[in-house]
Amino acid sequence: MLVDIENLAGGADLCPTSVAAWHDDLAASGLIHGSDQVVLAGSHHAMQVAAFAWPGQPLRKVRSGPDGADLALLDHLDYTVGQRFDSVVIVSGDGIFTSAVAPLTSQGVIVTVAARTETLSARLRLAATHVVFLSDLLHADEKVSA
Repeated sequence: MLVDIENLAGGADLCPTSVAAWHDDLAASGLIHGSDQVVLAGSHHAMQVAAFAWPGQPLRKVRSGPDGADLALLDHLDYTVGQRFDSVVIVSGDGIFTSAVAPLTSQGVIVTVAARTETLSARLRLAATHVVFLSDLLHADEKVSA
């Protein structure tokens, strides 16, 4: 699972309880399992909270600047992913992932994108095998505002 924590949160200002709740909601939805490899990425600001609030032992990637978290996550979507994994979950709706997702799906990898409805790229939606909207997953008191 690749998580752009700022995309999940709708910004870089995070609350530890919200980060843990988002993890729990993704787990309750079946998108994440205890044995899954998780790569959590965000800016220096966001990762000060997310790195310690996300349960378990995710691989933490910090990269700031425009598309920083996306670029950090793309480093993990190389051509060997299809040889190592049957499925991939990307928690981000950014179109930058399309060029990595399309080859994976053509290799038979099941790619699920979990994204905010209002920020899901149309190209990424078409490239993914499945799309799940975060508004359907998150607790009512923790929902990302539209």
